[in-house]
Amino acid sequence: MDRKVWIVDEHDEVIGKKLRSKVTHADIARTSAVWVVNSNDEILLARRSAAKKFNPNQWGPAAAGTVEITEDYTSNAVKELEEELGVRVALMQLNPLSKKLIDSGKNRYFMQWFSVLVDTKIENMKFDTKEVSEIKWFSKDELLNLLRKSPEIFEPAAQHFPL
Repeated sequence: MDRKVWIVDEHDEVIGKKLRSKVTHADIARTSAVWVVNSNDEILLARRSAAKKFNPNQWGPAAAGTVEITEDYTSNAVKELEEELGVRVALMQLNPLSKKLIDSGKNRYFMQWFSVLVDTKIENMKFDTKEVSEIKWFSKDELLNLLRKSPEIFEPAAQHFPL
């Protein structure tokens, strides 16, 4: 379903709304991304589905999405965690991190990062195969090495991972 999303200016002030399919590179949208960690200091990442329009088969945040006009950054992050991973968290469990304006060459968007502690085993997560083809826990060292050696396997937002 094609939903309406917020269009903002360079200061993240709302200037309009558009159907998601009509957003162009001239527009700036709002997105949320969730940095999921566990008690072992591992980071959960998701490999985007091959069917995704942008950055198919690339690793990115465990959950992320475009903020719809019925949402704010936080409620979008909660929704995306449940939709993409089957993980339910309360709004208060999310810790806001830095917000960044990102220009990937294809899209411009503000990405509000959140962190959350989740100690659920992967086999207990129910990820949406239309969105995600694989999820995996990475140690920080393993992730840093992969980012350095194989940056092409990560979506553009990876350069803004809150490491």
